[in-house]
Amino acid sequence: MERIAITGIGIVTPSGIGKRQFWANIKSGRSFIKEITRFDASKYPSHIA
Repeated sequence: MERIAITGIGIVTPSGIGKRQFWANIKSGRSFIKEITRFDASKYPSHIA
């Protein structure tokens, strides 16, 4: 088995790109869950994303 090293992490989420923006939005209580409006989601079991 080869050894590996993890040198960092990054995040890309609906609430922000990068940990600073992500945590700022989480701490402020903002929600990024909304009803799907960009396409017709009626054939899917969920209408939120």
